[in-house]
Amino acid sequence: AADRDLLAAAGHYDRPAPRRRGRLGGGRQRCLQAGQHRLGCLQLGEEGAAWPDLSKTLDLATVALAAEQMGGTQRVLEMTVDYTRERVQFNRPIASFQAVKHIAADMMLKAEVARSAVYYAACIAQEAMSGGALSAELPEAASVAKAYCSDAYFANSADALQLHGGVGFTWEYDVHLYLKRAKASEHFLGNGAHHRERVASLLLDTPNA
Repeated sequence: AADRDLLAAAGHYDRPAPRRRGRLGGGRQRCLQAGQHRLGCLQLGEEGAAWPDLSKTLDLATVALAAEQMGGTQRVLEMTVDYTRERVQFNRPIASFQAVKHIAADMMLKAEVARSAVYYAACIAQEAMSGGALSAELPEAASVAKAYCSDAYFANSADALQLHGGVGFTWEYDVHLYLKRAKASEHFLGNGAHHRERVASLLLDTPNA
């Protein structure tokens, strides 16, 4: 987008259109042309054989996104604990009420399970990038991490907003920003339902199952 804006400002931009450039080494190359400027070409490999590499890239990106979600899950827990310790009602911090403790405990459980899922997926991702023996487990590990972290991040953000009360949607607190990011990242690269179905397919729809 930034490159496009710069070209438009310079008066060199007209509608970019994909161009087929022919084959290099049996593969197919795509280029994007904007006026007299060629914005770049990408060699996609042999025709019809690009999916394994693309699928691996998507799985690695899914693990990275799950790691971000795990961090958000932990962060909203910390923000909520800090707030409930300082928020006083009925002459005592609301963190001392049992109902609040129950919610905080559930939030901590989600954060810890999310961390375990991401750590495992990250180990498998490292194996996949180095060609290790566990490379074949990357799709399953990525989907397990994304499925759990998507749900945990949004659930913790919603609980955090509940415990913050009305101030959670004010600019003085960042809880509402985490909630919005949780919902956006939940659907990016597949939501929890998609990845649970994918795990089931990987485990049950294989010839050796």
